[in-house]
Amino acid sequence: MTGDWEAARQVQDSVTSEDELGDYRPLAMSAAVLYAFSGDEVKLQVALTVLGQDETEDPQDRAMSATAFAAAAALAEDHSEAFRHASRAVGHGTALGPRNDGVRWAWPIAADAALALGDEAQVNRLLDWLGGYPPGHIPQVLRTENLRIRARMLGVGNDPTAGAAFQAALAACRQLGSPYHLAVGLLDNAEYSAAVGDTQRAEQLADEAGAIAQILGAQPLVGRVQRLNTSPPDRVTVGTTT
Repeated sequence: MTGDWEAARQVQDSVTSEDELGDYRPLAMSAAVLYAFSGDEVKLQVALTVLGQDETEDPQDRAMSATAFAAAAALAEDHSEAFRHASRAVGHGTALGPRNDGVRWAWPIAADAALALGDEAQVNRLLDWLGGYPPGHIPQVLRTENLRIRARMLGVGNDPTAGAAFQAALAACRQLGSPYHLAVGLLDNAEYSAAVGDTQRAEQLADEAGAIAQILGAQPLVGRVQRLNTSPPDRVTVGTTT
């Protein structure tokens, strides 16, 4: 969350070499998310192997595994599988609540995958699920993601209020303080700006996102910047956020 992904990778490499932590499931879930967002398929598979073993009936255990496999499917741009796994994790949120680590990461994966599939009904279902909790029960990261997904929905619908919604979501991403989430918000805004013909703003936002992605080592986001810079955008829809 702080953006020091290189330190996170070093910690992960260090602790997984210790026998007593090599199969620690919460650590494996965090590693899976990190390596999926980094685009490191080799280390991602190691984490998934841990999570694929001896799954219990515990909701937290199941949510962690589902979130990890959702992140892996999102990396592969398999939106159907990303949605299926992430929805499973969010489903466990009824017992665990939205502050659970697995649920916090899974909810935006599910929403972005549903948008990529053009399934607005599922996006609305996810928004309604989150809206069913009192604001104080929702972590700041999901309040921010809620604004981002709502902006994307307005953009897909070519709603005249979409521009203001994207600006509000980006302001929330900046306030959150997570470089990864900021880069995603910047790219959403860049894609929307390009889609409505504001190429100068799109380039500025994409450049800022690209610089953050390079520092993080978030190769999927780097690829998204490159696609935005080389391919004419669809003037109605915006891109995915893997």
